Amino acid sequence: AWGNDDAELTFLVALAVDGEGRKVRELYFDHDAEQEAAASLRDIATPTDNLATLAHRAFMDAMVREDWVGCRAVLAPDFVHRTHYGGAELTSDVDQMLASLESGADGVAFASCDVIETLGERAALVRSRTRSRDSDFANTVLHVVRVDPVGRLSGAVSFNEDEIDRALVELHRPGPTTRALATD
Repeated sequence: AWGNDDAELTFLVALAVDGEGRKVRELYFDHDAEQEAAASLRDIATPTDNLATLAHRAFMDAMVREDWVGCRAVLAPDFVHRTHYGGAELTSDVDQMLASLESGADGVAFASCDVIETLGERAALVRSRTRSRDSDFANTVLHVVRVDPVGRLSGAVSFNEDEIDRALVELHRPGPTTRALATD
């Protein structure tokens, strides 16, 4: 319940948190919709891997091993990566992204991936964490990843970790790709 002396609003909240206790989703229900709220818990429970998250994990594993051939094998030839930082958008293709990773000053010593939400088998929103091999640098990024029909990464859009709302909009962006993915 929430309110003051003049009014009170009573509602139910179904809340999903990640492994570190951060909120990743919340759904609000009328105070008398207990069955609907309880049923929604299945929908917001931690999603499982799909083809997109498995491809993303394979890419990150190859990146940690500095296996650039393995990274390339996971990417579709027409792969495009878009990065959003501070309102700017950077776009790179397979060769540009791999060249950037290969020339990086610090190798990646550790990488992990938490699944936030999946859309069919071919799209997902994930939270990736990396830690540098040669310094104390660590990074957390949200990625919307998509795979082609063969399971190779066909695209990724990256956001700062506090931009989950923008990342969810990207995952559910209307268009023929999203509709096709939802029916897989």
